[in-house]
Formats: sequence, structure tokens, C-alpha cells
Amino acid sequence: MNIYGYLVFFYSLTAITTTLIVILLLEVIVLNRRLKKVSSVADTTHVEVMNIKKRMNVLKKKYEVDAEEIVEISKKL
Repeated sequence: MNIYGYLVFFYSLTAITTTLIVILLLEVIVLNRRLKKVSSVADTTHVEVMNIKKRMNVLKKKYEVDAEEIVEISKKL
């Protein structure tokens, strides 16, 4: 092979490597976005659980209702 053959080979190798790096970076960006969505959903559910616990405590204090009774009432609803 002459010098131009080597240049074409290394040019194509560089192009392929660059393309793969760009694809991997895009995949990392997409996965980070998905992870942020999942973590925000997890934070939301944690907040909802804390609100439910607060409401249960209010029911216990005000109306002297047990957790079992709350479960029975929620099943009826």
C-alpha cells in the first residue's frame, strides 16, 4: 500500500471512532435523563408516603383510630 492508502485507513478509523464516541455520549445523556426522571418519581412517592403517615398520625390523635381500622376503611373506599 502507498501512503494514501494508510491515510485513508487512518481517516476512516478516526471517523468510526469519533462516531462511536458520539453515540456513547448520547446514550449517557439519555440514561442520565431517565435516571433523573426515576429519582424525581421516587422523591414524589417518598413525599406522598410521608403525607400519608402524617394523616395517619392525625387520625390516631384526633379520632383514636388504629392502623388496622384505617386499612379496613381504605379497603371499603
